[in-house]
Amino acid sequence: MTFEFDILQTLTIATVVLFIGGFIKGRIRLLEKFFIPNPVIGGIIIALVALIGYSTGSFFFEFDTTLQTIFMTAFFTSVGFSCDLKAFARGGKLGFRLAIVIVLLITFQNILGVSLAKLLDINLLIGLSNSSVALTGGHGTSAAFGPVFEDLNAVGATTVALSAATFGLVSGGILGGPIARFLVKKHNLMATTDRTKSTKSEISSTKESEADEVLSTNKMFTAAYQIIIAMGIGTIISMFLENIGLIFPGYLGGLLMGLIIRNLGDYTNKFSIPKKEIDTIGEISLSLFISMALMTLKLWELKDLALPMLLILTVQVILIIFFTIYIAFRLLGKDYDSAVMVSGVVGFGLGAMPVAVANMQTLMKEHPASPSVFFVITAIGSLVIDISNSFLITFFMNLVS
Repeated sequence: MTFEFDILQTLTIATVVLFIGGFIKGRIRLLEKFFIPNPVIGGIIIALVALIGYSTGSFFFEFDTTLQTIFMTAFFTSVGFSCDLKAFARGGKLGFRLAIVIVLLITFQNILGVSLAKLLDINLLIGLSNSSVALTGGHGTSAAFGPVFEDLNAVGATTVALSAATFGLVSGGILGGPIARFLVKKHNLMATTDRTKSTKSEISSTKESEADEVLSTNKMFTAAYQIIIAMGIGTIISMFLENIGLIFPGYLGGLLMGLIIRNLGDYTNKFSIPKKEIDTIGEISLSLFISMALMTLKLWELKDLALPMLLILTVQVILIIFFTIYIAFRLLGKDYDSAVMVSGVVGFGLGAMPVAVANMQTLMKEHPASPSVFFVITAIGSLVIDISNSFLITFFMNLVS
């Protein structure tokens, strides 16, 4: 028996999936601890039900995922709007060093994934699915690039990437703290007191101003219009990029246009950018996008890829341990702040930015506070990851396909 769901029914199920994920997460502390997103929890449950139906041959699901592409593009366009080039300048030398660390990590992850795929004699794009696509990129990037890889004959790439992203969330939460503690103990590190005090008040005032800011109806309309305009012009940019002869994900044009509009507004002061409202629309789009991507997973495609995938991910974990201890820590300054930042690099290098923040907060409960790293990791880190990862994945995808 086949259950077919039209576009509105699929959207309704995707929304219900979010509530299911939130309900389960609220009752299983382990899921909360490792920051497993609600759409991942609920989506995997639907995917498991579909797996049972497929395995027994008793029922099948067919979803209309037209809106999935729209939500994906809306989310990545909102990411473009979050790319504040002035913030990169405020990060100074430490921000620049972090940018180098991120680009190196993404490059190493992709080289390793592709090399191991070649060694294991599997599709090289499957190796790329177990690299920065899933780890540094997370579920959003996995769900965006997976279908592109599948169009290039990498069967099961979406399922592999999303599964690897879940593996990364857990791994990043487990490893970040111990690696940083090892560095603190080994090098007998102490916090830089002056910088800690000055930055602490800055961050406190920033949090208070963010808490006081409420969503505006008028700004929400403006945010929606700006995102839609950026998405529309972005399709022209994407068409132009495709005409070059390279393969690009569909959202890239929207992301670039969002970045351009955001910084035009900031530098010219001719129009305002409702950042909080744009972020809200982006978060809603991301949740529904991931929800649809996860609930339509074909888990049976993992049967022949599970062992190679596990092997590649194990080596990826070993890579980030050595990379953060022997490369990232030194590039970031070899001091206490660097050790705290390393816990963040492990968090977003394997999982996601919330894992990075949680790793740093946990470390500072046991050691002196170092709030200066929060701005660098969250603001500069997010900017560099979102932009550089998309372009580096695209580069490797064109290289191996």
